[in-house]
Amino acid sequence: MQRVPPRFTIGPRQTIGRRIQSWLAADRDRWLLWVPAVFATGIALYFMLPREPPVWAGPLAAGLGLIVCLRVRRRPAPLALALCAVLLCLGVAAGGARTAWVGTPLLDDADRRGPIDGLVHAVDARPDGVRVTLRDVRLGRPGDETIEQPGLRVRVRLLPGRPAPAIGSRIRVFGEVSGPRRPVAPDAFDFRRWSYFQGLSGTGFALGEVEQVAPPAPGGLDRSAERLRETVVIRIAAALEPPQAGLAAALLTGERGGVTEGTYRVLRDAGLAHLLAISGLHVGLVAGGVFMALRLLGSLSETMALRYPIKKWAAVGAILAALAYTLLVGAPVPTQRAFLMTGLVLLAVLLDREAISMRLVAWAAVIVLVLTPESLVSASFQMSFAAVIGLVAAYEWLAAPLGRWRRSGGPVRSAIVYLASVLISTAVAGLATAPFSIFHFQAVATAGTLANLLAVPLTALWIMPMGVATYAMMPFGLEAGPLTLMGLGIQVLVWIAGQAVALGGGSALIPAPPAWGLTLFVLGGLWLCLWRTPLRLPGLIGLAVGLASPASVRPPDLLVNDTARLFAVVDAEGDRLLVSSLRRERFTRGAWARLLAIDRVDRLDSLPAPVHRRDLLGRIVRLDHAVVALVEDPRALHDDCAVADLVAAAMPVRGVCPTLVIDRFDVWRHGAHAVRITSEGLRIDTVADHVGDRPWTLAR
Repeated sequence: MQRVPPRFTIGPRQTIGRRIQSWLAADRDRWLLWVPAVFATGIALYFMLPREPPVWAGPLAAGLGLIVCLRVRRRPAPLALALCAVLLCLGVAAGGARTAWVGTPLLDDADRRGPIDGLVHAVDARPDGVRVTLRDVRLGRPGDETIEQPGLRVRVRLLPGRPAPAIGSRIRVFGEVSGPRRPVAPDAFDFRRWSYFQGLSGTGFALGEVEQVAPPAPGGLDRSAERLRETVVIRIAAALEPPQAGLAAALLTGERGGVTEGTYRVLRDAGLAHLLAISGLHVGLVAGGVFMALRLLGSLSETMALRYPIKKWAAVGAILAALAYTLLVGAPVPTQRAFLMTGLVLLAVLLDREAISMRLVAWAAVIVLVLTPESLVSASFQMSFAAVIGLVAAYEWLAAPLGRWRRSGGPVRSAIVYLASVLISTAVAGLATAPFSIFHFQAVATAGTLANLLAVPLTALWIMPMGVATYAMMPFGLEAGPLTLMGLGIQVLVWIAGQAVALGGGSALIPAPPAWGLTLFVLGGLWLCLWRTPLRLPGLIGLAVGLASPASVRPPDLLVNDTARLFAVVDAEGDRLLVSSLRRERFTRGAWARLLAIDRVDRLDSLPAPVHRRDLLGRIVRLDHAVVALVEDPRALHDDCAVADLVAAAMPVRGVCPTLVIDRFDVWRHGAHAVRITSEGLRIDTVADHVGDRPWTLAR
């Protein structure tokens, strides 16, 4: 009888092509896992386009691709390539369809001061005050057609200490509103795009008291959830003292208005602020706690345990509990995504499928991307799926050996395996999300890693289970007991955060990798996690190059903001951002410093005299290969244009300069400018070069 060779054995005479074919055949059940990856690539291509494509272009190209698939259906390699092309086209089509469907009218960046009249759609109670989202907004006095536009939705920050209006009521307040800001620099966060897909036309702040024009209509799901939220917050406040009461309310209802500024700052600096954002951790813990409790109760009866599918009943109860919790906290987008993923896990339990698998993650990604393609470019989507994919890959690799080792021992081994699982999970999730944290926030956890290692198990095993027990006991008026235990856990959580801050804070500033570096990291990580054969090993190359890519980025030598009222240069050592003014454009200064991973901001006047010269009309800054004039008064233009290689002016320059100029008209048209000075000359990047002409941009 002929002996069958082992699955992955490769003969010495086999070619590289045959080896790859054998590995691909062995991983045949993993091929479908690449569907969401290729589909997401199509969405990414859509957002990279400089102009909005026709809505019909993507579906038409996908249809043509399907015809090609039918023609080459008997040839595996061409068929695979054609299917990838179809998925890419479908990704582009999904992005275009979503953009057309949303159609948010965006205000421009001009400030509008006057009455703001709108229907309260959402209320966000924060430590620094209440923010309300208004829909069906009318700006200015009634009858002024120039400032009335259908579908306007704005977010307004109320005066400090003012109570939150009821959801569904119509209010009027005197304030100031403007459209979402353009990015503060090329490659910076695009708040206009984010606002467009959030359905947010503009933001502003109140300058006077809120007047209720009409009370909320009786009934309605939003109003019922709001009343229930208020009741829960009141009963929490009756059982706990600050700051425990505020944190408990934030974890159980999403209301963060009771969290003191000091407590929030400590949690943020320790890298634990994510625990206050209702996401996958909280929804999963609520669903998991209800699932375990219902299954335990069912197993107490021998008849029920033997005759009825109590596991499936528990899964149904957990889905309902997760849905109720999602509605109670206001159903923000990250919570909706967390509920979807949790629901898929519990659906797998109902269908007798494996609850933790890469295929389940793939289906969740497909559903999220089809419903909200714009989430692909968000930090929350990237970090959550990176963590989940890394954890599932580690589970597939380590579950069997750890399980065998645990079963061959006693309680001590079980405890060791649990602690090892916590350590491995924290390390894997931290490593998987670190590049995305650097890319979006230019920060990576330092002491925050240790804080999360202690705080996440504390939240999972103590605080949130007591929260679930609080919900269970609240209808009977017995919530004081579990709330007291929850408060003790919160005290320990705040102590852990304080110790982490004392050790040096929760994060360190690191320059962001370029987009191509993050892309290589993503492709390398997917290649490493989705395959199981030696075919996965080249993914390590993508990971290594992606992690090293920040070294290839050279920071700009000069930054000019989108009003030409603020200039900045990076000093020769690269550890200080030197700005023209410390009194104006505070948000832009902070964003520039964060983008460049610099924690020191000083005035340009701190430069020595040979490098910097200032008079009442402007400044001259001598950089490596160029002289830059920062003009603040038009009377300086004649002299500065004669000596400078580049003139940056806060006013229009109408052809009076023979040298390169960035003036008020340039920044008005193209947004903020970033200038890099090299031995070959000056290279200028603008915001308009990066955002293009899209429905959410201010193309001028």
